[in-house]
Amino acid sequence: MTVTFDVSTGSAALISSATTTTWSHTGSASAKGAVVVIPQGTATDQISGVTYGGRIMNRIRFAARTSAEACAVYVYFLGNLVGITGTQTVAVTTTAANPCWPQAATMLAAESQVAVNQETGADAGVIANPSITLIPDVAGTMWFYVNASGLNTPVNTPEAGTTSMSARDLGTISGHTGQKAVAAAGSNTTGWTSAIDDVVQAALAISEYNPASLVVGRYL
Repeated sequence: MTVTFDVSTGSAALISSATTTTWSHTGSASAKGAVVVIPQGTATDQISGVTYGGRIMNRIRFAARTSAEACAVYVYFLGNLVGITGTQTVAVTTTAANPCWPQAATMLAAESQVAVNQETGADAGVIANPSITLIPDVAGTMWFYVNASGLNTPVNTPEAGTTSMSARDLGTISGHTGQKAVAAAGSNTTGWTSAIDDVVQAALAISEYNPASLVVGRYL
């Protein structure tokens, strides 16, 4: 039972106004789930909603750093519902003008559905080489990572095992997103290699499940 990466796409331009931004994401005909990860150049929560194929995505995590170099990250998820496969419209609605740059991704799986197995996120402080640890309880998970950093210029160098999806200058902040396939259950990490600076970050691990055997409270 393994979840694998399908494809990622992002908005064509940096979002820096209160608006609804859309773009087309063409996933596989057998895609089983979608995520949207968003780095942002302010600590204020200014995303009022994200949809994929017209379906409302679940906000899994919002984390912010309220320092001089304020920044934030968001993680949204949608499981196997109508509107996942093929070309779909991703829509992100913002409520203010601080810059952000969303990135969408889809994933594949053998089971009929996928779900969030583990997730986390936090203000990481002023650090170098930001990294997050997740401890999924099953093998074959697909991870997605996002950070916002005080670095003026994005450093497109994910840590070993993580693959970059995007790296973008957000003005005085930079944003990075990545994906990682993790074969074994248990503790592992995902992150970025960069110089010391303010960092906020988040990640989630996606696993397969069969709805008939769902354990209440285990999955989001």
